[in-house]
Amino acid sequence: MMRDHDGLHIPSAMPACSRQQTAVLRLLGRLEFMTTEQLHRLVYPQQSRDTVLYHLRDLASKELIWRVHVPFQGVPVPAQRGRCGPPMKLPYVYGLTAAGRMVLELSLIHI
Repeated sequence: MMRDHDGLHIPSAMPACSRQQTAVLRLLGRLEFMTTEQLHRLVYPQQSRDTVLYHLRDLASKELIWRVHVPFQGVPVPAQRGRCGPPMKLPYVYGLTAAGRMVLELSLIHI
């Protein structure tokens, strides 16, 4: 694993990214962070949620984006009450890592 003079991870080669994954990187570069649902609607409107999660996991495994769970405090109360079935999963928020920003800069993709 290579690191720059500040200790940041430098990708050894330009990771292969699809057109949609590149759009995710560009959006996160501009907007700082987004939810799974927002990325689904903006970048993958015709794709299934499983496809979206696959692409986001792939970007996270390449360390180009980070993700964290968001607590349910921001979810409207009616969405939590009277619900049957398994418990709701915590939503994720995604952001661009330093390596992801570097990939955008090195590939001359304008943020």
